[in-house]
Amino acid sequence: MLSYTNTSEWIKTLVINSENESSLEYLIKNLFLLQKDPSFNPDPTWNPPLWTIRTEFLCSAILPFIISLVFKFRQLKAPLFFIFLWVMMTSSYHAPLPCFFAFFVGFIVCNISEENVRFKSSETKYLIITSIITLVLISPKISNPVVYTLILSQALLALIKCTWQPLKRLLISRPLLFLGKISYSLYLLHFPVMLMIVGLFGIISQDRLTSQYLLLSLLFLLTSIITFALASLSQILIEAPFNNLGHKLFN
Repeated sequence: MLSYTNTSEWIKTLVINSENESSLEYLIKNLFLLQKDPSFNPDPTWNPPLWTIRTEFLCSAILPFIISLVFKFRQLKAPLFFIFLWVMMTSSYHAPLPCFFAFFVGFIVCNISEENVRFKSSETKYLIITSIITLVLISPKISNPVVYTLILSQALLALIKCTWQPLKRLLISRPLLFLGKISYSLYLLHFPVMLMIVGLFGIISQDRLTSQYLLLSLLFLLTSIITFALASLSQILIEAPFNNLGHKLFN
């Protein structure tokens, strides 16, 4: 058994369940992403962030039909927006269908950006600054994902039509573009990497508060470095080749 002293009960439950579970049903669940949502009902799983892949598959399958419907009947855009908003606000955020609201907001932002909406440099700065300030102010008090989705989509709209040249040059710089490419792999890999470091090196096992902060900083640094390296290799050796293969097959 690896040492996870003083870690959260959620992490301990996931690790203990995974270590004690070796049935065929468990293996099938992990291979086909059929686990329960670990955030609300811990279920044996190797990597809890993988729930997002299940959600992405479902939303990607539904979105083309919704987009076709909106393009054919443009008056449905607003009603559908508020329907998905209501579903997301009244359901578990981790369930696939409520997350569709975030996908639909992305479509609306993209659609608006293609309608020649262009902000002045001062307006871009104002939208981005107010979005960041609002997000920081509400984050300790509100856990409603709808609020985060709307604020981030507002900032995204400003960035798509960004006329603030210093910021625009920064956003299209090679390091940030590469970081964007590996961002999803970073998200998927950070959890198992973090648990590996905690288990192997016994980090977060000290009682003194000052030592705890230092160990947490070390955990963050090691997790970031190793996860970035693995995500980069994943992009180069797995994602890019398979993306190219997919484009060739469909072309």
